[in-house]
Amino acid sequence: MSSKDVHLLCSSGGVRCFSYIGAYKALAKAGYRVSGVSASSMGSVIGMLICMGMSPAEIEEKVLHNPMRKYLRKRVWSNLFAVFRYPFAIYHHPDYEALLRDFGGKDMNLSSLPIPYSTLALDLNRQQLLSINRETHPYWKASKVLAIATAIPPLFAPISQDDMLLVDGGVASDSPGWVAAAESQGKPVVVLKTNTLLKGRLSNFSNFIQSMIQSAAAANDSFSLQQMPSSIVVEINCGDQEAEDFSISRERIQALILSGEKEMERMLELCQGDLRKFIRVENIAPASTSAVGFDLARERNIALMKQFSRETSGRHQVFISYSHKDKEWFDKLQLMLAPVEAFHGIKVWDDQEIMPGTYWHTAIKNALSQTKVAICLVSRNFLDSSYITTNELNYFMDEARKQKVRIFPIAISRLAAHENPLREIHFVNNPDEPFEELDSERQREVLATMVEQLIDIMDDETLEA
Repeated sequence: MSSKDVHLLCSSGGVRCFSYIGAYKALAKAGYRVSGVSASSMGSVIGMLICMGMSPAEIEEKVLHNPMRKYLRKRVWSNLFAVFRYPFAIYHHPDYEALLRDFGGKDMNLSSLPIPYSTLALDLNRQQLLSINRETHPYWKASKVLAIATAIPPLFAPISQDDMLLVDGGVASDSPGWVAAAESQGKPVVVLKTNTLLKGRLSNFSNFIQSMIQSAAAANDSFSLQQMPSSIVVEINCGDQEAEDFSISRERIQALILSGEKEMERMLELCQGDLRKFIRVENIAPASTSAVGFDLARERNIALMKQFSRETSGRHQVFISYSHKDKEWFDKLQLMLAPVEAFHGIKVWDDQEIMPGTYWHTAIKNALSQTKVAICLVSRNFLDSSYITTNELNYFMDEARKQKVRIFPIAISRLAAHENPLREIHFVNNPDEPFEELDSERQREVLATMVEQLIDIMDDETLEA
């Protein structure tokens, strides 16, 4: 992988996204190569042209000589009432097939694009977000994908596909950072965004609805982008340019392209030509101690989202691995761990949490991936279980070597050293003094000490996630 490879994330912004051509031009001048593009809304159009292998100069020349209004189709019907009845849109979808032929020579399949492309769609019927790329839909035409990526009521109608009703995923995510993070394959992600003056944006119902949707999406994205230490956000000032001005003049397009080019050049100058210098070590800056009012509310929201992210993703729980034949010892352990969950907010998982009707192997696999500390009740029954040793113990030992999981083995019964696969790991108790040979008081003492150590480790965020 070249150190000059980057993945572009082209956010929404209507015709303001012409500024992305300038950013692309500046990157190319600096020797950077776009290895993939993720996009939403109008950013998808510019992103698709890049993925077709077009140079910045080729895209600029085509844009200036093929105005967007050329590809707009007639209004659905009376503009005044169009947004109040299905399909809740003012325009029919642009003729993307003609646009792609005029710009790149043909309408390509996703699998045929020289540069991988991905976008996000929202299925209104199932209320699910769908990631669309060359793996999921290799034979979909680029024109079809663009129609979905720009299906933004009240401008353009939803797309019916099989039993789905699809709209632009930008409704939920203006800059889908998690899509770019997954598609970038470890390369730096350059996030292209536009900003504009508020004057006149809320002058009609259509602008009001779009502004409301985009604001909600942007608020969510601002957090997810901060979680991506490999992202570099380039926010391009587009003045008072309206997103839906499809009659935009050549001069305004050139001004937008220049603005994008200058902003990208500024970023490159700041990092002395090496975008990797912008990759952050800390994902979120600490909350401001002097914030008040709405500033404090924003800081509080970020803190809550950070906590939610930590609790619902990555390694955040304790996993109890045991044989059902050792339920007596499992029950004693659970009794000691109950206060840990109640008073310290530490999630403790065991297979009794698997609900009826759930694929138990999938449930266990998901729990394993979220484990930070594995408590293993090591006994003859434990070692005789092929499922435990193959699916749980081997996984924990592999992850422990990578310092991603800490193993707490508890010797339940006496085992010969050569029979013990965990003999190189320090046990909670002395394996020569297994639990079944200790009195109840001594068992409680050992477990109490273990619980204290467990709390310290679960509070320690330095253990790799």
